[in-house]
Amino acid sequence: MIKVSAPGKLMFSGEWSVLEKGNPGIVFALDRKTIVKIDYGPEIVLDAPEFGINKVKAFFDGTQLQVSELNEKQSKDIVFLQKSLEVSLLFLREKKIRLKRFEIKTDSSQMQKEKVKVGFGSSAALCTAVVFGICLFHGLRLKDIQVFKLATIAHFLAQGKIGSGFDVAASSFGGVILYKRFNAKFVEKVSKKSLMIAVKRDWPGLYIKKIGFPKNLKFLVVFSGKKADTRELVNKMNEFRVREIEIYEKLMKELSYITDGLKVAFSKNNEKKIVELVKENREKLKELGVVSKTNLETSELREIIETANELGLAAKFCGAGGGDSAIVVCFDEKKKKLARKALNEKGFTIIDTEIAFDGVKNA
Repeated sequence: MIKVSAPGKLMFSGEWSVLEKGNPGIVFALDRKTIVKIDYGPEIVLDAPEFGINKVKAFFDGTQLQVSELNEKQSKDIVFLQKSLEVSLLFLREKKIRLKRFEIKTDSSQMQKEKVKVGFGSSAALCTAVVFGICLFHGLRLKDIQVFKLATIAHFLAQGKIGSGFDVAASSFGGVILYKRFNAKFVEKVSKKSLMIAVKRDWPGLYIKKIGFPKNLKFLVVFSGKKADTRELVNKMNEFRVREIEIYEKLMKELSYITDGLKVAFSKNNEKKIVELVKENREKLKELGVVSKTNLETSELREIIETANELGLAAKFCGAGGGDSAIVVCFDEKKKKLARKALNEKGFTIIDTEIAFDGVKNA
């Protein structure tokens, strides 16, 4: 049996702006992981208890993974697993590796709170773990960049061809990453021709670099209590982009400048500057939510942020907004404990997590 783990993610800076060409994002890999187990079986069997799917049979017809006995909700829930398996098996077939039958079991419970996703990139971690695990099961150990590319293609297809891939990068490489998005049209075009070529070729625009983590940086991840609907937010933001392109581009540029500033502040361990820029980041994201008429900073997220601000700490939401989690940042352990106490008293859940410096690996 093969057991694989892939870390989750937390977007520290670059929300929304990272979707635009050349703009950087800073993303943390987190030690909240997705676990995948793969073993030999007489046929392909999928076991994903978190989606209410228990040992469902599947068949790979050479291009698609056909899954039986699923209702509409289950079919939707399992799409990331399905596309990851399809991409992996197609890649192995291109490499003329004989396909084996297997049973695969997934576990993303570490990415949830009371069975609700908290915005740690469980779908990206699942894609990453499945691609790495299935290839390893067939005797092929992929490099980090190969895992990233195949998992990104799977995630891209499963998510309706949206997203930047930063979450897959965190799961593939681990640590703290400076990331710039690839040219999606190029990747879509080349992957249709050949997955082997898509993995081998350089992706225009893609930039992935591990950077240092400020030695005294303390952070709390606080769940707002509500799951975000990222796809709906992206659709609304795209409408705003078309409607008010000049305002949109101005805000994207300003958000990008903040991330550039944080990159420099990280490299210099400039504690004061990091706190200032996190606060500035929050204000720009709040402004983006107002002008785009999307509820990015919900009332729950706002309460978390303002509670932290009252204690002299910086905070902002992580990822698309509209729910999920916020991050509280400081450089003082006592203040971190005060923030934990204050937020707990207000009924918010602190999710204990740290940086995962390793990416996907054998568990």
